[in-house]
Amino acid sequence: MIKIIKKQGKNLVVTNDDDSSHSVPKDENNRHYIEVLEWVKDGGVIENEFTAEELFTIEIEKQTSSVNNAIQAELDSKAQTLRYDNINAIGKYVGYENDFRAEAEKLGAWASSCWKVAGVIEADVKAGDRDMPTVDKVLAELPVFV
Repeated sequence: MIKIIKKQGKNLVVTNDDDSSHSVPKDENNRHYIEVLEWVKDGGVIENEFTAEELFTIEIEKQTSSVNNAIQAELDSKAQTLRYDNINAIGKYVGYENDFRAEAEKLGAWASSCWKVAGVIEADVKAGDRDMPTVDKVLAELPVFV
């Protein structure tokens, strides 16, 4: 369900109840624009363009999502090199004695360290203490699995 719509240049930015957002061109053949028109018909009001702070927050959220996806792919890739389906599969081997426990726990500790670094980077960016690094730069800052 649509939560809010704001003008942005020649497009509209639609934010849904789950806080996901997407850009919609003002094109009457576009199904998303048709949904916008129906929403307005039902009493919704399109707000003016975003403030600089709102645009910053939206951009950070998009970049954070890209970074998180890349980190998850990196973790999954490392786990796959060790014959696990993905990083989540290590959970089957921790907490009890088995031949893979030490390796799985080591992978889990490494994954936790990676997410901790990512969280610090995100907090620093949101606080304005650093610019948002590229995905490659974030990956380069992650701990190395040895």
